Amino acid sequence: MLRVNNPYIDPAEERWYHLGFGPSDEVKVMFHDVKFVCMGGKDKRMEEYAKYLHQVLNEPENSVYEEGTKDLRNLSASAGRYCMYKVGSALSVSHGMGMPSFQILLNEVVCGKETNYDSMCDESLRSQLLACGKRLGTKMVAGNTMSCNGFYEEQGRLDGAMCTFTPEEKMAFLRKAHDECGIVNIEMETNMFAAMCNRFQVKSATVCVTVCNRMNGDAVLTTEDGYKQWERQPMEVVAELIKSSM
Repeated sequence: MLRVNNPYIDPAEERWYHLGFGPSDEVKVMFHDVKFVCMGGKDKRMEEYAKYLHQVLNEPENSVYEEGTKDLRNLSASAGRYCMYKVGSALSVSHGMGMPSFQILLNEVVCGKETNYDSMCDESLRSQLLACGKRLGTKMVAGNTMSCNGFYEEQGRLDGAMCTFTPEEKMAFLRKAHDECGIVNIEMETNMFAAMCNRFQVKSATVCVTVCNRMNGDAVLTTEDGYKQWERQPMEVVAELIKSSM
């Protein structure tokens, strides 16, 4: 069981305001057997993942349903900020967009000074995920992720409302990231997520879909069907990992 190392928290009084939970024995019973926490940005994506995982795991009895049904219950619906579903020993949770929203979900605020933490993901978990992808025939690569506090200028994009650099400067930035730092993916959450997990001594990994080759352009030009297919692939890989761990 994960224990929070914070002397200022009283477990009898602690409330998870943004998730809609308060201290109760029901909460302890509901989450006592959780072994996997799967997170993604969109509510709809994580609802679909919960349903998919529920099917892959053959409708595990320790899932949480709407009363009198086999419909998975959104445990955070009352709070209106995130979604959370319990499927067997796994949680499927949305975290919103970017590190600030995700950090609230992970219940951590650092104030007053700049603080640096190790943000390496777990190597053994990475190897397991790559093996799952290989079994499924999914093309995967292992590499470094660059997390940014925005989508446009912060990621070297030219197509935002404003741009303060030239196309040549953009390409120099991307080439340096790839060639010198081994960056194969750019997004807005992983660094903070991995750092938080390391602080709690929890294994973590990120599975992302690269929706465009930034060396060729900034716009996401795939079709809706193509995007849905790509969005499905990480779900399948992570579900394969959970299934093989049961």
